[in-house]
Amino acid sequence: MNEPHRKDAFCPACAVAKGRIKPYNKKRKGKEKQPRAEKPFECIHSDLMQASVPSVRINNAPGGYRYSIVFVDEFTRMCWRCGLKTKDEAAQAFQMFIKTVVMPMGYRIYKLKCDPGGEFSGIFREFCRNNAIEIHQSPAAAHQLNGIAERANGVHAEMARSMMIGTKTNKMVVLVLRYSHIPIKQFAHLSE
Repeated sequence: MNEPHRKDAFCPACAVAKGRIKPYNKKRKGKEKQPRAEKPFECIHSDLMQASVPSVRINNAPGGYRYSIVFVDEFTRMCWRCGLKTKDEAAQAFQMFIKTVVMPMGYRIYKLKCDPGGEFSGIFREFCRNNAIEIHQSPAAAHQLNGIAERANGVHAEMARSMMIGTKTNKMVVLVLRYSHIPIKQFAHLSE
């Protein structure tokens, strides 16, 4: 048994609890590295996240969001998050993102990278097909291949937990913003 007060003490239980899944080997034989986007909004990474606690209504702001969807621009790494009450609102949120953020800046989305979740099928897929947006889905259970959006979700979840602990509440308060467009790098620094 190690002494708990020593700096060099090793706790096997802590090591297992804090362990992460091994990194996914992106270097596959015979496959070239995918080129990165060369201009803003050329490629968007997206993922849906379920909140452990629904958001609450504050100062007439909409509440009751059980899910949120994130859109991350591959070129700038800026991210936008939108609250959803149900998963099927993902297509509507994507349309709103294009109309309120992408189009006013004079850009167009060519690719959308996402996981194979049900929220990216049906109406969502039809909308992308009608607007010539290619959908690139990662294989099932390979979250590492949707890493940019997964990282954004992880950073935002850490921020939400910090806010809930700081306010001593079990309710997700004002985390699910209409759109938060702060680069992920800044979120990472804020959460440390």
